Amino acid sequence: MKIRYVVVDDAAFIRELIKNILNPHIAVFAGEAADGREALQVIADTLPDLVFLDMVMPKMNGLETVLELKRIQPDLKVIGCSTLDNHNLVSQALSQGFDAYITKPFTKQQILFEIENLFPQLREALHE
Repeated sequence: MKIRYVVVDDAAFIRELIKNILNPHIAVFAGEAADGREALQVIADTLPDLVFLDMVMPKMNGLETVLELKRIQPDLKVIGCSTLDNHNLVSQALSQGFDAYITKPFTKQQILFEIENLFPQLREALHE
């Protein structure tokens, strides 16, 4: 099984970093966006299983974006990726629809750990 994913971040290097972390044998890159509004269109067009979503972006922030994404596609898994590490903000993000939250700078192991938690059927493939 492979999952399809989208990366949403206003920093192009973060989008590239995440794409380079994920092995194409377990994850298929479906698209990217630099802000929340663009993300809504990309996700509607590609119907991914997973979205990596920044919190601080122009036009629509991560909290606004996740609310709309979950309204449209309730089963979509969303991992928040942000430099913001405030406990209240993380709690709010998780209560509003984020399925996991990692802070930047993150490691490959953190990304794979969260994917394994959200998609346990990928456990063996993630460790090959």
